[in-house]
Amino acid sequence: MIGRIVKGVGGRYDILTKDGLFNSTARGIFRKDDIKPMVGDLVEISVKDDGEGHLEKIYERKTELIRPPVANITMNVLTISSKKPNPNLVLLDKMIINTEIQDIKVLICINKKDLNLKRAREIEEIYKLAGYGVYLTDGLTGEGIEELKSALHGQIVSFSGPSGVGKSSIINGLFDKDLFETGKVSQKTQRGRHTTRAVELVPLDDETMILDTPGYTSMTVDLDPADLKEYFIEFNRFNKCYFSDCAHIAEPDCNVREAVERGEISSSRYENYKYILNELESERRY
Repeated sequence: MIGRIVKGVGGRYDILTKDGLFNSTARGIFRKDDIKPMVGDLVEISVKDDGEGHLEKIYERKTELIRPPVANITMNVLTISSKKPNPNLVLLDKMIINTEIQDIKVLICINKKDLNLKRAREIEEIYKLAGYGVYLTDGLTGEGIEELKSALHGQIVSFSGPSGVGKSSIINGLFDKDLFETGKVSQKTQRGRHTTRAVELVPLDDETMILDTPGYTSMTVDLDPADLKEYFIEFNRFNKCYFSDCAHIAEPDCNVREAVERGEISSSRYENYKYILNELESERRY
C-alpha cells in the first residue's frame, strides 16, 4: 500500500493512504542503512490484521529540506512579519537561497501587516521587483488569507520563517479553524516563542497539503561562493557583464551594479548578496 508520511513522533509515523490513516513503525533496515524517514516521504507500507502498519520502502525524494526537515515539498512560503519580530531580510534571502537550491517554488508572506504597513509595502516592493510572488496578510483578522490560499492550490506547502511571525495563525486562517497552537513574541527579546513542536502535513483540500514548522532565528547557506549569484534571480536579467565570471562586486563594466544604480535591482537585495558572499568566502578561508 502506498501513502505519504504526514507526521512522525518517537519512531512512529502516520501514513496517509487512499484507504485512510495508518500509524506505522519503520523497518530496522532503515536504521542500518542510516536512512531516516521524513515527513513528506512517499512510502510503501504493509498492514497487519490489527491495523498496525510497517514502513517497507521509501521512494526517491524529489526535494529535501533540512529546516524544516521535510521531503517532497513543492512550495515553501517564506514568512516574516512587518514588526514583532522585526523583519530580517538577510535571513529571508538565506531562506530563499536554501529553498531554490532544492528547486522548490518560493512565495513570500509578510504577516502582521497592520503593525507596520509602510515597512510591509517596502519589503513587498523589494521582492516583487526581484520577481517573487509576495502576499501581505494579517493572520489574526484573516486579511489577505484567501488570496494566499488561492496561490497554494495543488501544492505540498511548507511555511518557514522565524519564531513569532505568525505562521500558525496564518495556517489556522487557511483552514478556518485552530489546528496549530499560536504563541506571542517576548517583550524582552522581541523574538517569538516556539509553539510548533512536531512537523506535520495536513490536507487543506484533495490537492493541497500544508506543513507548519518550528521557527528559527538563524540560518546557514552551504554553497560555493561563485554560485551565489545564481540564486539572486534578478541578477540573471543583467548577466552580460564584461567578464563572464563577474562576481558583481568590483569588476569593471558590471551590468548588475549598473542595474542597482538605475534602481532596476533593489539596493537592499544587492547589499544582502554582498553580505552573504562575504560570509561564504570567510567560511571557505577558515
